[in-house]
Amino acid sequence: VSVPLEQREFAPKVDEPAPYTRINPRPTEAQWHADPEHRNRLARALVAQDFRDIAIGYSNGRLEARLTNVRISSMPRAVGRAARTMLSFAPLETREIRVTYDQGTLPLATYTFIDARLLLRYFNGLATREQLRPYVAIEYARPAEAREEKDRAETLAAFEEPLAEGVIFDRTGADVFALRGENVLGGRFRVRPYVSAYLNDPSGAFKWEAALIGAYDRPIWGDNTFFTAALQLTLYENVSDVTQPSNSTLPHVRSDVAEYKGASDFKLMRLLVNKFYQPATRVYARASAGIYEEMYGGFGGQVLYLPGDGTWATDLAVDWVKQRDFEGWFGFLDYQTVTSIASLNYRMAQGVTGTLRAGRFLAKDEGVRFELKRRFNSGWQVGGWYTVTNGKDTTSPGSPENPYYDKGIFMAIPLETLMSRDSQAMAGFAIAPWTRDVGQMVVSPGDLYTMLERPVVQMHTRDGLVRFGDRDDDYRLPALGVPYERQWPDFLGDDLASSRKAAGGVNWAKTILVGTAMTVGTAPFDKEAFDYASRHQNDSWLKNTVKFGDALPIAAVGLSGVFAFDESRPRLSDAGVAALEAAAVAAVGTEVLKWGVGRARPTAGLGNHEFEPGSSKDEFHSFPSRHTAVMWAAVTPYVKEFGLEWLYAVAAITNVARIGSREHWVSDTVGGSVLGYVLGDLAWQSRRESRKAKGAPTLAIGPGQLQLAWELQ
Repeated sequence: VSVPLEQREFAPKVDEPAPYTRINPRPTEAQWHADPEHRNRLARALVAQDFRDIAIGYSNGRLEARLTNVRISSMPRAVGRAARTMLSFAPLETREIRVTYDQGTLPLATYTFIDARLLLRYFNGLATREQLRPYVAIEYARPAEAREEKDRAETLAAFEEPLAEGVIFDRTGADVFALRGENVLGGRFRVRPYVSAYLNDPSGAFKWEAALIGAYDRPIWGDNTFFTAALQLTLYENVSDVTQPSNSTLPHVRSDVAEYKGASDFKLMRLLVNKFYQPATRVYARASAGIYEEMYGGFGGQVLYLPGDGTWATDLAVDWVKQRDFEGWFGFLDYQTVTSIASLNYRMAQGVTGTLRAGRFLAKDEGVRFELKRRFNSGWQVGGWYTVTNGKDTTSPGSPENPYYDKGIFMAIPLETLMSRDSQAMAGFAIAPWTRDVGQMVVSPGDLYTMLERPVVQMHTRDGLVRFGDRDDDYRLPALGVPYERQWPDFLGDDLASSRKAAGGVNWAKTILVGTAMTVGTAPFDKEAFDYASRHQNDSWLKNTVKFGDALPIAAVGLSGVFAFDESRPRLSDAGVAALEAAAVAAVGTEVLKWGVGRARPTAGLGNHEFEPGSSKDEFHSFPSRHTAVMWAAVTPYVKEFGLEWLYAVAAITNVARIGSREHWVSDTVGGSVLGYVLGDLAWQSRRESRKAKGAPTLAIGPGQLQLAWELQ
């Protein structure tokens, strides 16, 4: 199978409705205010292009609209269609067009076109993207104001009757067919097929399920509250024929799937109310109550924060849920729990997004879930996840000593790439264990980041106007003044060369003297700290500190690898490179020193003054601590680059962990910290020197000219 993932669309849009190009007699400002029919004509034209939830207002030469689109997949393209239509009906005195785009019901982005005449010239092909861009302001939308709600109420007056109801073929591709009763607020009913398969039953049989799902959604109690219901009719399934029931010692939060599938062919899959909020700019919230999914119901909420540059997002979701019975209607089992998951989504170069989730999962286990995915130019997403918790899932082949960790891969497919008509519909699949209980999450009733991720990416792609106005993107100069592309072997070599200059600026006599004094000065505390760790070795707080502190160097190196490849943030990328370089040297250097010094470990029972240089025995490999050296080496470039001194307090947790595990003396960890700090500082200085290096050629392309600069020292 060959899929051109970097191609924007696979099928030409030959069936796409044309943008609004009809020439209309435009009113004066006085006529607009005197006769509401002018506003109504514009509203009806927008609805005909699949815009919904429309509010229109005009004052002091500015025509503005707040709206969303139920079909067009690209937010800039939808905004362009709305702006073009607004210009066709705008009062003659209009100087400015403003469009606030809602994702669902949440105001996300505001596009302000401060020169309406230039915008009209662009739509008519008489102005270029380069000419238009300086006159466009793109920002996150503010929470809806009273005036916007009044405009919305007045706009809705244009629709005395809802849109026609009936059985239609859903050409958007979201479902096979739909019974749709839709009005300008967006309520709808639809039916879709559902297929799932289970590939790993011990009986060897192929297990699968085919069903029809009917769903009904509509707003209630205002435009930010939505009622959702879904029913499932199973046409065929043999999942309930599994020969071995779950033997997991964890609460069976997912592993009783066979009993759920076999109990009833007709069941209620979802019945809930979602309330959405925007308490502040770039802050969104959701409150939910009802039946979330096939196995759980309850109530909870989520809060999402978006930064100004759209490069990351963080959210917290907390849900009290109770397990439903197998029949799938309104009965519940005794099991209940509170899940609390905090998530950090970090968007990098080349469409890669990393997600870290931490908290309490369905089986009351606590831990972290790592996700990594790549979004290609076509919009297709491919990724996977890996979860580590303190839950000991003993389902074969796992065991308490060798527990199973939840994992899987997934793909998300925007159907508009495959169709001759634009659509917001997404298809996808995931391959993951059905019968595991560790690291499981409840199905979100409406994940805010999933809702907003795609338009936020579009908002921050290039100039935020990709596919704007149904015109081909005319980015003829994609990399003005950008230096040559660096290859890893090249700039690692540059750093090595720069390290000589950086090392020459270090007062090594003073550094060695201070480091030795700190290490020797803490040696009197070695035995006292060892005795304390021995007395408290069974305390849960010390065990948890050891686990956390030992994992920190791995996390620091892993995050540095992520940052190093993020070329969209040069300073962070350089700090990540320096951290990786320093950590690598620290890992190798400590092994050499351990062999050369040959200091006895605390657990050897020989004291802190016993040495056997050159020994191959691990019990004589105590000085210095590799964990602390790597950790301090990894965090130092970030402290130097961004002034994050608190990272040293985090690094000190690793020191405590190595002492608490009785693997190292206090002086071992201090010596490792000093070594790591020196290597981290040296790597950071080398990276800075490489950044300022004069020996690299620079290529710059400009209108009518090509410049090649090569500065020599």
